[in-house]
Amino acid sequence: MKYIISSLLSIDKKILVIGDIMLDQYVSGNIDRFSPEAPIPVLSNTKTHYNLGGAANVCMNIHSLEIEVDLMGCIGTDSYGDILLTILYDNNISSKYIFRDNKMLTTVKTRFLSNIGHQLLRVDRECYYEYPDSNGIAKCFQSIIDKYDVIILSDYAKGFLNSSLLKEMFSLAKIHNKRTIVDPKGDNIEKYDGCYLIKPNIKEFERFYGSTETSVEYIKKNSEFILTKLAVERLLITCGDQGMIYLRRGKDPFYQPSYCRQVTDVTGAGDIVTAMMAIGFVCGLSDEESIEFANKCAGLSVEKRGTSVMNIDDIKKVLPISNKIIKSKHVLPLLRKHYKNKKIVFTNGCFDLLHIGHLDLLKQAHQLGDVLVIGLNSDMSIHALKGESRPICNEEDRKTLLTLIPDVDWIILFDDEDELLFIIKALCPDVMVKGEDYRDRPITGKEFVESIGGKLLLISHQYNTSATNLLQKIESRRTLT
Repeated sequence: MKYIISSLLSIDKKILVIGDIMLDQYVSGNIDRFSPEAPIPVLSNTKTHYNLGGAANVCMNIHSLEIEVDLMGCIGTDSYGDILLTILYDNNISSKYIFRDNKMLTTVKTRFLSNIGHQLLRVDRECYYEYPDSNGIAKCFQSIIDKYDVIILSDYAKGFLNSSLLKEMFSLAKIHNKRTIVDPKGDNIEKYDGCYLIKPNIKEFERFYGSTETSVEYIKKNSEFILTKLAVERLLITCGDQGMIYLRRGKDPFYQPSYCRQVTDVTGAGDIVTAMMAIGFVCGLSDEESIEFANKCAGLSVEKRGTSVMNIDDIKKVLPISNKIIKSKHVLPLLRKHYKNKKIVFTNGCFDLLHIGHLDLLKQAHQLGDVLVIGLNSDMSIHALKGESRPICNEEDRKTLLTLIPDVDWIILFDDEDELLFIIKALCPDVMVKGEDYRDRPITGKEFVESIGGKLLLISHQYNTSATNLLQKIESRRTLT
């Protein structure tokens, strides 16, 4: 998982999510009194907002991480279906594979919340409905399957993914060598015969076997049926705050502990695990890395209230700090696109012998915008600027030190002024920052940044120090001794 964010921003893989599409409705308001009619609170001054749910929530989590994704399913021709399509449109998610049927109700989960976020009641509007033209769905799937690298089947047992359709989809996926990930519901495990990976939670696993026995040995023993009789290659069981168990045919179980610090709301956590597993696969992570990635993202999601969606800044919090390092200049325009509504600040330098002056400049620079990107001189660049005796710290150490600074969001290495200018033009920063000592010196990229409406700001030094001064002090003391 060392450089997964660079992979996320530059990957050209595509995921298809198929399943039960839902709408999450939140009605929140004030509770100032109890009803005289019954011992229940009265909710007043209510406000309503909507999020995507079910398969649509899985799709949204993939989309928010800049990976191409399409959604397939069925909704009603009612007003809730219209709201759902509007949310998809507003988020630039295609609805071309979403079928509408006037005999179907769009599934809506309405949650009533107090103004401080406590859930009071949930009301579900739903019906079991099998789309009548399963053959048409299968033919559509067959015509588009080669466009996708991973297929997610999000089954909430609402009828769209019936047994005959699943059988056809698994057969086509094997013919076209596509991995399928199933998030299952219901008690009929055999309907998923032939999929690549099944991801039940512990209660669903118990329901499959009619038992509440949850020891690792029991799970391992009963998993053999799924992994052999059903021709399933992988089984991931999510166990809430107990972590996850991963089973593969002929191998020992792989266990991942929970990463959650404080549970606020578990809504949508399973969807996030499914989405992040698929993302791990398309990014080339190993099975174990994909599980760790999904587990950490789910741990972060349950600390938020409501149906949460992971974005790149969210997952940076749970990934190794090496993910602050941009490995390819070609990622920069994608980073700019990702931060299209935020102010990017850029500065560059050697940052050799990191000192208080550097830290002060970085802190001030970060306060000028939303995102701080550092252009870091490579060892070769510093040799050319300051002689063969510099840098004191090599570029790997300097990169690592900068990743440890909270004010620094991203770091990219450059070898010369031409490459630095290329970086600035690719990133299109809103603000460029240099120290006050550059007032009468040429500054690479100044003209370009100003030509696109950005500005150059010179920051005054609060501390009279530099790496050169520090080295001179060291040398003078060494001479005296």
